[in-house]
Amino acid sequence: MYIFPMHDIEENRYLDSDRIVGLAEKGELRLLYIHRDVRDVVVSLANKLATTFEESIDMVDWALKTYAWLRPHMGEDWVLVHRYDEFTEDVGASVRNIASFLGLEPSEEAIQQIAEACSIEKAEEVTKRLRRQLVVSQVHGTDFEDTLLPRERARALANSADSFEVMEKFGFIDGETLLHYNHISRSRGKSGTWRTALSQAEIDHVHERYGAWIEECGYRRAGE
Repeated sequence: MYIFPMHDIEENRYLDSDRIVGLAEKGELRLLYIHRDVRDVVVSLANKLATTFEESIDMVDWALKTYAWLRPHMGEDWVLVHRYDEFTEDVGASVRNIASFLGLEPSEEAIQQIAEACSIEKAEEVTKRLRRQLVVSQVHGTDFEDTLLPRERARALANSADSFEVMEKFGFIDGETLLHYNHISRSRGKSGTWRTALSQAEIDHVHERYGAWIEECGYRRAGE
């Protein structure tokens, strides 16, 4: 079984989109798309990457290109669309659903093990370890200027040719789970944080820009 990020489809890093559809229609490939309320995504990006509101909007625009590509194929038996909030509310049930979609029949023990491994508590353990590793790396020095701000340093890492290896080495990212050192915010992944984190002007902007997507995906607007 091969696994690759769906947003890489847009950049054609591994397979072109026509070939993906061809393989899927022949039963050789399946697509799992998990989406999160874009309003919470805007907040999460600001917390994790220290992006401005405008930068977060640009990143959401880019991410939704994958949704636009996948949208005509939704309803096919080789596509499963899952909501982030439903996954976090009942990880075990979500694991069963995804396993069934993949044609797998894991034992209840295996399902519980997977659910535990995907829990917020386990994710926090990983991020805490990464932060300790990152502190040690900074104490002993890195290949990056100490005067760089965290945000600028992150961009320098992301733009380097061996970004993944460097980020893993110095504690920015965990190579197994792909969690970043600051992946878990104070809200611990809770849905609906946008209601208090965004200004009314920002909420109005997001609703105007993504209103159709929000409604189509079944998310509620403020006051509903």
